Amino acid sequence: MAGSSPSMEPDSSIENEILTAAAERVNGLSLSLTGTYCDCHVNGASIGTIAQDNQQVNGLSLNLLTNHVYLQNGIQIGSSGWAYQLNGIQVGLFTSSVHINGIQAGGFTHGTFNRGLQFGIVNISNHLKGIQIGLWNINSKRQLPLINWNF
Repeated sequence: MAGSSPSMEPDSSIENEILTAAAERVNGLSLSLTGTYCDCHVNGASIGTIAQDNQQVNGLSLNLLTNHVYLQNGIQIGSSGWAYQLNGIQVGLFTSSVHINGIQAGGFTHGTFNRGLQFGIVNISNHLKGIQIGLWNINSKRQLPLINWNF
């Protein structure tokens, strides 16, 4: 049934807020010894050690511990990573995103709407259009070890 599955498209009201409500724009490098917490749009790289919380990053978002970005276009790396909208690659021990177009890799990966590849020890996707590779893979159709898919 065409109307029974939720939309794979991002919520336009949230996306519009992300795109228009930046308190600060950084073009180049945002570097912090402890981390960053701001309503920033970063075009380049945002690098920290303890925690990152940015509104939008176009480029690299790198942190040793927690990495939280509403709209990530590019690469997000951290022990723990979260993105509302991820277009690119997300890498970490624990990764979670609402809308993903690209690759999620880590120990435990979770995505609500995934288009692409999940690669980890445990992979969970509520609505998958792609492939899962890991020890245990869960999507809305089935649960399988090693490899799982839904198109």
